[in-house]
Amino acid sequence: MTDQPEEAPDAPEGGATPPGGLPPQDEPPQDEPPPADTIDIGPPLGREVADALGLLDYATRTGFKAASGATVGDDVRKPILALVARLRLGCRAPAPDTCIAVPRVEWLAFVDAYARLAVLLHPVTAATLEATTERPRRWGTLLGRSDALRFTRWLWLWTILFAVAVIFTQWLKVIYGPPVAFDANINAVAPEFWNRARLLVTTLAPFAYGGLGACVYLLRSAHSFIAERSFDARRKPEYYNRILLGIISGGTILLFTKHLTNDGGQVIEVSSAALGFLAGYSTEFLFQAIERVIAAILPRVGLDSVQRARGTRSSIDVPVGNLTLEDLVDRFSKATNEQDKVLYRGLIDKLAERM
Repeated sequence: MTDQPEEAPDAPEGGATPPGGLPPQDEPPQDEPPPADTIDIGPPLGREVADALGLLDYATRTGFKAASGATVGDDVRKPILALVARLRLGCRAPAPDTCIAVPRVEWLAFVDAYARLAVLLHPVTAATLEATTERPRRWGTLLGRSDALRFTRWLWLWTILFAVAVIFTQWLKVIYGPPVAFDANINAVAPEFWNRARLLVTTLAPFAYGGLGACVYLLRSAHSFIAERSFDARRKPEYYNRILLGIISGGTILLFTKHLTNDGGQVIEVSSAALGFLAGYSTEFLFQAIERVIAAILPRVGLDSVQRARGTRSSIDVPVGNLTLEDLVDRFSKATNEQDKVLYRGLIDKLAERM
């Protein structure tokens, strides 16, 4: 009989791969992992590349030149532009989660160039450029088209409020005069009420001057920061704290000083309003006044005096001489005679009662 070829077993139902067989042709092959010498550039790292390009564009458009005379050279410019060109050529219409593999050497060269560019342009950073860049917004003209301009608008509002408070206090003082002393015989409620109101306004006036001085200082600083593109939005809490510190300084400076002296020792008479404004404009003025008061009133206690105080021991006159508690304890521990121990123990107890 002629040997007949064996028939291949039927494939299992459902398209499963038979034992020892090849996978079906319609299944896509698995993606191979990227080589070890490449780095995947996704959205986070892509944002870093965009920030570096923004800094480089700012330096090129403004003709940046550091105080030392250094400029942005090709060793900084070429690695950044090379990586930007690679990302744009290989990523024309990427999905949000698209990653592009770039050589590790090229990425490390970009990181080094970006670091040197950031050091050269300091205090201008990618964050400050973002905060000072004007973008189209609803009500942008009124509130400001950038974070820096919006913060400046809020400073305008606070400055106007403090100025109105100052003008109101001065108007009240000119129209009605300074508050009079409290008189228990005054029966009219209205005159006494207005007198108390004038007294309250007069008391709060230095605080308003301090807030006005702080706002003037911040407006001056914000003008420079915006012009230099170095306004950092992350420091907004510090600026608002500066206003609060100016308000407190304007009201408390009167507790420590009433006049100023120049380098020649001449006394400069200034009003409480002027002192409040100066304290708000420069908070160091208040801190220096406090330090002068501390130096004049409180005793100077240094480390040497503390060590001398610690080294001083109470002593007691005994028939064997002037002994300290430490000497008595040392002799008690070294004594071998029971009578001596009793003597030293009694002296230690008497000395302890006197301390």
